[in-house]
Amino acid sequence: MGTDDDDAYKLKKIRYTGKDVCIVLQNLNGPCPLIGIANVLLLRGDVSIPQDHGQIKSARLLELVSNHILERTKHSTDENLKYSVSEAIDALPRMQYGLNVNIRFNDVEGFEYMSDSTVFDVLGIRLLHGWLLDANDEETLRVIGNSAYNQLAERLVEASENEQQASWLASVLKH
Repeated sequence: MGTDDDDAYKLKKIRYTGKDVCIVLQNLNGPCPLIGIANVLLLRGDVSIPQDHGQIKSARLLELVSNHILERTKHSTDENLKYSVSEAIDALPRMQYGLNVNIRFNDVEGFEYMSDSTVFDVLGIRLLHGWLLDANDEETLRVIGNSAYNQLAERLVEASENEQQASWLASVLKH
């Protein structure tokens, strides 16, 4: 983030389930999963930001979420969870700029494992997407099947060797 204004997120006080809660607002256009994660935690009451603050610096927001992850998992002896926590803490700074996911087109919760999604798992936040195939488009369903986005991209590259097949596959993927 460049300027001081870019490094801070504005806060807005809202009424949610009968309580006043601060939520984080986006400071620039573009994806910011960190804001979504922070707002879920704020609305759940898992973390809080003093209501007299008008903004929060990105470093403080990252610290707030990181501390919550560590506090939430500190008593666990599960080695897999400890590894997931480490991955989640490493992934959090990237959440200011976007989210690396590899979706499947047949389920709103259809994701291939990516380290970025560990943040959502560790925090118990359901990650959903809306890129679903039309159930009535049998040809596309047959071609795509259970393939994830990255698998389809690889298939498209392989198919580019055969121009006709590539054109057909590209037209199907545009649906």
